[in-house]
Formats: sequence, structure tokens, C-alpha cells
Amino acid sequence: MKRKRIQNVRSRVIQRTLSLLLILAVALFVSDPISWAGNVDVNGDGVVNTADLEFVDDHMGKIGAHAADVNDDNVVNIVDLMLVKNAIGTRTTGPVGSVDGMVLIPAGDFQMGSNGGAVDERPVHTVYVDAFYMDKYEVTNAEYKKFVDANPQWQKGRIERRFHSGYYLHSWNGNNYPAGKGDHPVVQVSWYGAMAYSKWAGKRLPTEAEWEKAARGGLVGKVYPWGDTIDATRANYWPNVGSTAPVGSYPPNVYGLYDMAGNVWEWCLDEYQSGFYSNSPRQNPVAGGQPVNILLDNYTGVNTSRVRVLRGGSWLNNTLFVRVAYRYGDIPSNSSLLNGFRCARAVTP
Repeated sequence: MKRKRIQNVRSRVIQRTLSLLLILAVALFVSDPISWAGNVDVNGDGVVNTADLEFVDDHMGKIGAHAADVNDDNVVNIVDLMLVKNAIGTRTTGPVGSVDGMVLIPAGDFQMGSNGGAVDERPVHTVYVDAFYMDKYEVTNAEYKKFVDANPQWQKGRIERRFHSGYYLHSWNGNNYPAGKGDHPVVQVSWYGAMAYSKWAGKRLPTEAEWEKAARGGLVGKVYPWGDTIDATRANYWPNVGSTAPVGSYPPNVYGLYDMAGNVWEWCLDEYQSGFYSNSPRQNPVAGGQPVNILLDNYTGVNTSRVRVLRGGSWLNNTLFVRVAYRYGDIPSNSSLLNGFRCARAVTP
């Protein structure tokens, strides 16, 4: 019995010593845990909680840039786990966290493209993207109605002909969306309409690089936003539902974004260029040659022949098209039944 008590005491001493060493190790990386809130909130939902802790634990040992690498030392280890553990309960504030239905996508490198997909997805290349916010959900019919009610020039029947292909809000009855579909993603919206809504909402469309970084959710080299396999419980793709589904009907990715695969194609800011990846800038790339701020101020002047990027696939597309790396382009005036969008916003204007 005496020997057992001695062993128990020794075990407690060792455990306390290890705990102290871990705390000291964390102290070497951060003097103020709150200042790390933007990193330890790895899923960007506005609060550091057990979900963040479980995510880091699930990716222990990962090498290279990863959402679970809290201290950016290119390896997910016990220090990252302790940083999250010590910050549990912290709400992210200021320029980080969840804002107005948006999720913070952390700054950093990611691997964009796919060497096993179409030619325009190659080569896989490292891209750095600044932190930004991304809508959790695709913009819905109910949300778009608020926009057209406030902006008569973008209403069905009043929109300038050059801004649509003839099917703009075709399924709407005047300024009213189809009954019972307020929470479905808006469709039959051109790139111009999506840009106008985004600007009205104080946001913008995501760049193609931002879209793919957000869709990947911190995972590396995966085919879909959650992994390498897909089934009807994960996304709305052909031939499962046969129409749009209410936004958020399927599980989110690691970042907390819904419907990044399937449901509707999502317009991006960029011009579509099939060979862009071969000479893409490493940092915050945008195809088309115009700085983002200039494009946002002059989007109505974009020529209707300059094809824009769409991502994510739709309810009418099979598994090939809903892959996270799949690229597609369409003329900006096309108001297809398959095309919708979600918004992004810079962390610092």
C-alpha cells in the first residue's frame, strides 16, 4: 500500500510538472492569449470552444500550413492544442470572428488547384490570401427581394438589358419570389446583379482564390470541402433533389460555411482565364488586370464578353462539377437558373 501511495504521488508530480512545462512553452509563443483569438478560433464562429479544440486534436502532427496550426510554425502540435485550451470561452472581437452572418477566413497560404482535374485547374500552386469574411450561406430569395425593393433599377422588368440575358429573376412574379422559397438561394441573377447586391450590402463578391480557400476549410488536397468522398447527405448535386434546397440544408465545412459544393453555382469577382494558374501572382491573385477597388467602382462598365468565374457546381451537376477545384466561366450577363452567389468582405477596408 505504501509503495502504491508513493507511485501515485510521483505520478501527480510528473503530471503537474508536464502541465507547467506546457504552460511555459505556450508562454514562449504568446504573452497575451486574447491577442491570439483570431487564430485559436479555428472555425471562425466568433468564440473559442470545444469544437476548436477537437479540430486541433484531430489534426495533431500535420506538417505545413494548416488551419489547426495556431502559432504558424508549420506543424500542428501540443502547443497549438494548449493555445486553444487556454482561450476557451474567449469571444473574438474587432476585426475577427463572426459578423453579420459572415465567418472569418484566416490569412495564410493554401494549395490552390488540382493536378488530377481539368487542364485549367493545373498546376497546384501556393497562394497567400489576406484574412477576409465570407457569408455562411448563399444569398437567399428573401434577402435579394430586400435589395430589389430598395433599388428599383434592379427589379425584374426595370433592369437594363445589357445587365442580363433575358431570364433575370424569370421565375419571380414581379418583385415576389416563388412561394415557399424565401430561404432558397436566389438564382437567375447575373454577375452584374450579384455585384450590385454585394455593393448595396456593404460587401463584395469573393475572388476566385478567396472562394477556393474558404471552400477547402483548411484541409489540404481534398476533392470536396469535407474530404475525398461524396454522397447525398453532404451536398445537393445531380440527381438527388432535382432543384435548389434551402440554404444550410447540409453540414458545413470546417470553417462553418454551408453549400460550398452544389446547390447553385456562385459568381466570383475574377475574369475567367483558363491559363491563369500558370502565371498567377502568389499573393491575393485576381484575374482580369484590374485592382479590386477599381473593379468594384466600375463593375457596370465591364464588357459583357469578358467571362467571369463561377464556382461550386449546382443541383443539376454531377460529382465532377462540385469538386472544390473545379473552375467554370460564363458571360457576366447570364442569368441562369443555376447561378447564384454569396458575398465576401475585407477585414480591413
